Amino acid sequence: MLLGVTTGQDAAEPSGASGRRTAEDVGSASERISALGQLLAADNAGTAVVLQVTVNLTVASLTYLSATLIVLNNSAFEVNGVLLAVLPAPVLMLQLYQVVLASGVRRRVESTREIEARLVDIAGLAEEYAAYRIGSRATESATDPDVVRRVPGPGRRLAVVAAGLPYAGFYLLGLVYTGYVAWQLFDKEGLWPSLAVAIAYGLAWAFLVAVTLLRLLAPLPTHSRASYPDTAFHETRDSPSSLA
Repeated sequence: MLLGVTTGQDAAEPSGASGRRTAEDVGSASERISALGQLLAADNAGTAVVLQVTVNLTVASLTYLSATLIVLNNSAFEVNGVLLAVLPAPVLMLQLYQVVLASGVRRRVESTREIEARLVDIAGLAEEYAAYRIGSRATESATDPDVVRRVPGPGRRLAVVAAGLPYAGFYLLGLVYTGYVAWQLFDKEGLWPSLAVAIAYGLAWAFLVAVTLLRLLAPLPTHSRASYPDTAFHETRDSPSSLA
């Protein structure tokens, strides 16, 4: 028994000869709750830092795109072919790094869900948590496309598009920018240099898409769900009806 919630471990190991909880058990339960709270706070703080870095990277990328486009379309500046060829490289590197950071955020969010699931189970708020009304799930139900599509309600498809468009649009801007630079290179240097650059960046974009699919859209390893084997949310937390 952990604050009124019985687990398999508690049933197998009753507290005291009379089956009642002792002061030591209560202290142990409080320590576990405190430890979970500290882990949750650390996860939330780490996620906030990484999200701020991601926002800074996005701003840097958009600033770079705007500045270089102004230079390319200003007749007062003469940009040679070599400089044109390397202009898209920083954009690709920033976006690839952002994918890596987003992958880390995804795993940290999974950790947050595990801890929150244990805490709401203890607090008796499983129904509210499963219905996306409390905890991180309340925010994810509006910002995470993967979670938005699983939340019942009208306009779900539109909500998924609204949540996913900023992510897709950011990378689409980088792709269009790369194509525009390749066209400028073709106009200045001719077919073969621009074709070579287009092929090179095409492969780089294919790699970026592959990394995005593997790191952000692929299912997480099953071992990441085994931190708390006696928590019922491992099987049911993504199904609101099963906890209602």
